[in-house]
Amino acid sequence: MSTYAIGDIHGCLDSLQRLLEHVNFDPAADRLWLTGDLVNRGPNALATLRWVYKNAGFIDVVLGNHDLNMLAVAAVERVYGSGAARVAKGVANIRMRPSDTFGEILAAPDRDELLGWLQKQPLVLTRDRDVMVHAALLPQWSVEDALRLSGEVQRALKAHLPALPDDAERLGLNQGDWDKKNERFFDSLYGNKPGRWSGDLEGATRLRVIINAMTRLRVCEADGTMAFDYSATLADMPEQRRPWFSLPDPAWAGHTVIFGHWSAIGVYQQADPRAPSRMQVIGLDSGCVWGNTLSALRLEDRAIFRVTSELAERSA
Repeated sequence: MSTYAIGDIHGCLDSLQRLLEHVNFDPAADRLWLTGDLVNRGPNALATLRWVYKNAGFIDVVLGNHDLNMLAVAAVERVYGSGAARVAKGVANIRMRPSDTFGEILAAPDRDELLGWLQKQPLVLTRDRDVMVHAALLPQWSVEDALRLSGEVQRALKAHLPALPDDAERLGLNQGDWDKKNERFFDSLYGNKPGRWSGDLEGATRLRVIINAMTRLRVCEADGTMAFDYSATLADMPEQRRPWFSLPDPAWAGHTVIFGHWSAIGVYQQADPRAPSRMQVIGLDSGCVWGNTLSALRLEDRAIFRVTSELAERSA
């Protein structure tokens, strides 16, 4: 049995299926770890989400920022629709942009089933000394901390699923009230502040920092403050910035953190300075949605596999 961690798919289902064929994936014996951003920007968001949902028995997923943004847009549009009413209510930040390609999911007859399943997924997965997160872990967090904080977000998301809870009638809730409650919840998760973690944070502010770190972060200031305005290469990084995984003395050290999100650095491996034979981090977003490659890591022997993006082939 093998476990394959695969970088950001972004709706490139053809590339995913060719990659599975390339590694001779056996759904009866093998497992997949997906680094998040299952959907958006690519050509087949609905088919991709349906395929992952159908095959969830052998797949483990962490949520990415694009997955969460789709969930937020879905929650807001249930209340305000997709037009000017949403802007007038002050939630214009949560909207579909011209580059977004998940509209077909929001219009699908099975949207609530698909989104309800996606909304239950965690931000962090672990097995032995391997950890997977979409974007980053803060240096203050041990792996145990990260799992606990992921659990806090997961429970909050489960409490705001699209469908009414089973005890809605007893609580006096109707679907309209429930949708407004969910819209307010997702709206509260947007924003870049605070930029630093504290165990004293509470409520939506606490959830926002956890989500920002685990699904959006690439670089920090030298003092560890999160920065969200840089997504380019390591070579071009401003001198005062550093990659999240280069901050000193991380509490998660001793594990290998597998992540996606940062396509500009491609497949990236950094050795653990305390044990050079072991990888400290492995990045797997190799820019499939930008026409580059889709990449997989076999956890058992650290072998890397790649296929060329379907988007590169279409534009050739």
